[in-house]
Amino acid sequence: MANFPTVGVIGCGSYGLTRALDYNRRTQQLIKVYAAANHRRIFDKARRQPDIEATEAMIGRYHADFEENLGKLCDFAEYILVSVPSNAHDDIVERHKPYREKLRGSKLVFTSGNGIAPIAHRALNPANTFESSRASYTCRAEELETGEVKCRMNGFKVRMVLASYLKADSTSIDALQHIFGMPVELYHDLLQLLMVNNHGVVHPPSLLRGRFAIERRAKMFTYRDLMGAPFVTMEILAADAQLKKLAEALGVEKRETVLETLNRDYGTEYPDLQTLVQDFQPLNKRPVLPSSMNSRMITQDIGILAVLYVSLGRALGVDMSVFEAWIKEASWINQTDYWKTGRTLKAYGLSETASREDIWKAFKCYEEKKKKTS
Repeated sequence: MANFPTVGVIGCGSYGLTRALDYNRRTQQLIKVYAAANHRRIFDKARRQPDIEATEAMIGRYHADFEENLGKLCDFAEYILVSVPSNAHDDIVERHKPYREKLRGSKLVFTSGNGIAPIAHRALNPANTFESSRASYTCRAEELETGEVKCRMNGFKVRMVLASYLKADSTSIDALQHIFGMPVELYHDLLQLLMVNNHGVVHPPSLLRGRFAIERRAKMFTYRDLMGAPFVTMEILAADAQLKKLAEALGVEKRETVLETLNRDYGTEYPDLQTLVQDFQPLNKRPVLPSSMNSRMITQDIGILAVLYVSLGRALGVDMSVFEAWIKEASWINQTDYWKTGRTLKAYGLSETASREDIWKAFKCYEEKKKKTS
């Protein structure tokens, strides 16, 4: 690409920082990285370094441009990549409201979005709003005892799956492929993307069934040992089957099963889910479990995404009992009522009994869906 797009990243965690380093590796250009004042532990350490080392699947020392002022980042960036957990999205949207005028020419990209795009677009009115359902690789920002920050790239995926609130033009798609360094698959609409979200079905049962191992800080692998347990993979597949029923009720094609999604993301051909999560090396680099049950695999994938699935299911009369059970269990464990704090249809200005057509309108796909059903 002759004219590099200007890029900003919101969030200086594992994915946000590694995203900036990967872009610098491929293009020699700098991404501006912003972190809110109360989330700058890694940000403050990394910006003091002359460069940042990347290891394993991406080896070298690379650079990022660290920006403390959100307004200046909005002035600079044509593409703003929001790389924070979904339970922080509402706060991110609020922080951007003073800069609505600056955002008119910018595209927002939420990773992982989990249904935020309609909410963010209506609140901020940027040029367009994209979301993905998962990151483009597995990685970890590591803080050494010396105070140095490194980024460990466990493995690259082979595609980036996105959907947009407004129709995306070819220039935007080309720019996003350049930014992510891989082919972009653009889904027809945001509802379709929601139905193909492996995080929402693979993470919750793995942590809930592995709770006692997590609490005693066992030396185990999240994927191989927790997710790979036969009773967990059965629960994952049961949830994925309910998601397929929800997609049918919404009039949305569920393009892939959870196994197909993982195989296509990583370019693999595993015959079954259990074999994939047990054997695929990039998912099993270190015997480290989440530090607590307040992991984003609970607070995001249950607290935001499962709540949205159940809210949609209740409105349309679809059995989402697997997800409902997860919400109740996680709420009890973390002493948080995720049904009250999560992303229900009310977040889109809809009632609990919204019709399918109302949901289509909220997700900006009414006209297209109406044509297909008429």
